[in-house]
Amino acid sequence: MTSNRETVILGIGFLSLLAGCVCGPARWAELVETQVTCGMSPQEVEILSGRKLTVLDVPTHRGTHMIGGEGEDAEVWLAFKEDRLKAVQLGWMYRLKRMAYSQKSELCTGSSAVLS
Repeated sequence: MTSNRETVILGIGFLSLLAGCVCGPARWAELVETQVTCGMSPQEVEILSGRKLTVLDVPTHRGTHMIGGEGEDAEVWLAFKEDRLKAVQLGWMYRLKRMAYSQKSELCTGSSAVLS
């Protein structure tokens, strides 16, 4: 038999699961973001991250390549120009299927911009 305290804790956990929480990007994604540098090639990013890059058929405002995506709770968007890395942006899942995004970091200029 569960005590009132255990029931309350279980209830809060269940409600948190239903509501979701903004937990932030996965640790692996944060590490990729902090370790990539301007001018890296796609192959160098794959080696550094230990993950396969997906080349987008149609580039978006987020980038030309990504790591993660389907079935993962985090994404790393990468913008390459002439096979040289220019920008990176993180995305992570919250509230069951919604995505939140960090500021897009322009690696070669040091600027950042918020893109929704």
